[in-house]
Amino acid sequence: MLLSSASRTSLSALILFYLVYTSLNVYSRSGFHTKAMMIVAVMFALAASVLVWDWMEVWDTFWYNRGMNYTATLPILTQKSSWIAGLGFNFHEHVADIIGTTMLDSFYLCILLEAGIVGFILLIGNILLFTKRYFSDIRHMTKFHKQLGGLLAVMLYYAVFESVLLNGGPFDLLNWCSLITVLNDRQVSRKSLLS
Repeated sequence: MLLSSASRTSLSALILFYLVYTSLNVYSRSGFHTKAMMIVAVMFALAASVLVWDWMEVWDTFWYNRGMNYTATLPILTQKSSWIAGLGFNFHEHVADIIGTTMLDSFYLCILLEAGIVGFILLIGNILLFTKRYFSDIRHMTKFHKQLGGLLAVMLYYAVFESVLLNGGPFDLLNWCSLITVLNDRQVSRKSLLS
C-alpha cells in the first residue's frame, strides 16, 4: 500500500519499517558487546548527521512545504483563546474560514487544534507511553511482534506529515487492535513467567 502511493512520505515510511524490523531482529539476537557497539554506532551516526547535514536547508525545505499549516492555524488558537481546550472536533470550519482549506498535513497539529494543550498532552503522552511499553522487552518478541513494532514506528512517523495515523481507514482500527492485543499478550506472559 505504501509503495503503490509513490509519495516521499510513504517510501521513507517503508524504509523506516524495514530498518526498525531489522534492528529489532539484530538487537534481540546479539550479545552484550554487540549491543553496546550498535548503540555506539547509532550515536556516532546521529552525531555525524548533525555535523554533516545542512540543517538550515532541511528546515527551509520543511517550512516551505509545510509551514503554512502552522503559520495559518496556530494564530487561530490565540484569536479564539483556545490554547488550553482547543477548537473542538469541528475545528475544520474555523480553519476553512481563515485559510480557505481544511487540509492539514500533521496529525499532531490536528490534535493540538482539536483538543488544545491538555488534550494533546493526554493523547500523545498515552501514545508515547504505549510505544515505550511495547518496545520494553525486545528479547521476548516474536517476528510478528517485531513486524507490528515496525508498523507502530511507521504510524508515528507518517503522522508527522499526514493528518492521520497511517491511512485513516478501517485498517487503522485493525492495526491498533493488533498492537494492543500483542502488548496485552506479552504482559500476561511476562506476569506468568514472574509468578
